[in-house]
Amino acid sequence: MRMVPETLFTVLICGLVSCGSDSTGEWGRPDAPIQFPDLAIDNAPTDHGGGGFDAESADSGPVDLPQPETADPGLNDPGSEDLNVVDEATADFGLDLLDAQNGQDSQDGQSNQDPGVVDAGCDIDDQCPKGYFCESHECVPCEMDTKCGPDCLACDAPLFCKNGKCVECFITECGEGTWCDGGFCKPCTDDDPGHCGADCEPCLGKFPACVQGECVCSGDSCGAGKVCLDGDCAACDLDDHCGTDCVKCESPTAHCLGGDHCVQCVVDGDCDGALVCDAGGSCVECVVNEDCAGGLFCDKGTCTDVCNSAEGCLTDEAPDGKKCAKAKVIGRKAALAGYVHNGDTTNDGNNDDLSFPLFQDKTECWDADADNFFRIYLYKGEALSATVIPDSQVDSMMKVYHGIGCKAGGDAYDCIENGDRGDPDVLADWPAPADGWYTIVVDGRRSMDDDYGPYTLQVSISCNDEHCCCGL
Repeated sequence: MRMVPETLFTVLICGLVSCGSDSTGEWGRPDAPIQFPDLAIDNAPTDHGGGGFDAESADSGPVDLPQPETADPGLNDPGSEDLNVVDEATADFGLDLLDAQNGQDSQDGQSNQDPGVVDAGCDIDDQCPKGYFCESHECVPCEMDTKCGPDCLACDAPLFCKNGKCVECFITECGEGTWCDGGFCKPCTDDDPGHCGADCEPCLGKFPACVQGECVCSGDSCGAGKVCLDGDCAACDLDDHCGTDCVKCESPTAHCLGGDHCVQCVVDGDCDGALVCDAGGSCVECVVNEDCAGGLFCDKGTCTDVCNSAEGCLTDEAPDGKKCAKAKVIGRKAALAGYVHNGDTTNDGNNDDLSFPLFQDKTECWDADADNFFRIYLYKGEALSATVIPDSQVDSMMKVYHGIGCKAGGDAYDCIENGDRGDPDVLADWPAPADGWYTIVVDGRRSMDDDYGPYTLQVSISCNDEHCCCGL
């Protein structure tokens, strides 16, 4: 036999008999509730064959329950059987009714209550678990401003309840210069990278640190080819941070050139003594001729005595000049001042007759008739100017070779044929490509027209040295 609570028993009895306001009879005044003693229901035998209530042990003594005259004949005789004894089917039905009142679905066993509501009926808060209060006979969480947290205390304004705590803020409720930390507004500081300075700026990316209220770089945060200096990212074009890997330049290449690599120097002041810095970052004696002392010439960073050969300084017109090997010598000093020679090719031989295009595609250099030869010594870079002024009846031409071999062994550099009879052939400021002797040939243009006769040759040079490497 199951134990049935008094409330359930009352519900069951009222389902079987009339318990309304119209009920009267031997049980008492109208509308009086039916009172039941605390009874134990079991299967122990009684003096009536059942019942387990000990009338002697009850505080109020044994209770005799009168039987209403209008009682349903279906009720057990109270004199012969305890009214609190209910058969199993009836008890089960009553428990189902209680389950339904608690929001239970007797068919599928799933709750129909709101989330967070404790599955317990209540009339007062004390009947609910900690952190819950009673509302509409249900235990609900203390998640409101007036009832918050485990003790369901009211939050003092302006605090509000969030996640079971009285808080000042949740995400964005804080004012300027503050941020929400654990539910309370906290001032942004000058060293907090998450909330940096007066603007509470988050320090991210290349500037992850907060120093004196500003986001700055730190360590390797600037990335490849950059270095963190004084809180800012700078290009690695410094002596201490050079190139893609931002390496430190050390002696003897202690300077950074163009943010690319370490070199010996960047400016002249990086070099010792009288040395100067060239474009490649090396300390050298010279970059231009002016870096060298008088009489010296700058050659690939070294001051060189360009006059070390001292050849061709004086004019020598003793050779007849009728062949390449017997060319007249035009002295450098004379050329510096302006050399002039009046000659005549009449009755001279045709010793530099070009029967093939020695001067590449210059067909006008296919010469003929008589010719005269001159030579001059030049240093690389010196400018040569030469002019042949022929007699009015002569169509002249001029050829220039490097060396003393002329067409037989010299390098043909240029040939000039500027016009018709009597027109001058002019070579202006031609730069010498190398040190050495150069041969000038005065020749005729047409063999059939007897292109020979008087002419004037004018030669000048611009020297690398003030005295043309020939002294005073």
